[in-house]
Amino acid sequence: MRVALGRRILPALMVAGAVAAPEALQAQVLEWGTTLTGAQQVPPVSTPATGRAFGTINVGTGAFTWNLSFVGLTSPTFAVAGTPAHLHGPALPGQTAGILLGFSGVSEGIFSSPSTFSGSGTLTPAQVGFVLEGRTYVNLHTNANRAGEIRGQVAVVPEPSTYALMA
Repeated sequence: MRVALGRRILPALMVAGAVAAPEALQAQVLEWGTTLTGAQQVPPVSTPATGRAFGTINVGTGAFTWNLSFVGLTSPTFAVAGTPAHLHGPALPGQTAGILLGFSGVSEGIFSSPSTFSGSGTLTPAQVGFVLEGRTYVNLHTNANRAGEIRGQVAVVPEPSTYALMA
């Protein structure tokens, strides 16, 4: 319960900080990460596949970087809106949402394991807010699971100064 409360308070404090000191946030770069599994898909997918996605988000500019790796897909990747991997939102766990950002560089038809990709894009201020609030997820589409084979809810890694809020 304490961790859940801290996860709700942290984004609120970050947003409050943006109002109180917008110039300080222009350079604030936070880390984010997630583990992707079939169990997190909506509806859940039975798959041996797993993945990991992580990167950074610049709160002031919306610059968003990602590193995506996955292993064990049941079929080759399938492109939706130009790429098989995306950031979706706004959505909490168990909910679905539209594509906010396609992960360019992840090609259709990949079936080799393990596979690793990286890239970057830019989010709007509203989309940055969705990430900070924990209302975005990464998923990977395949031929066998066109709605997505694996998914992971994005979580911003707290800064050391905010750890006390989660205790």
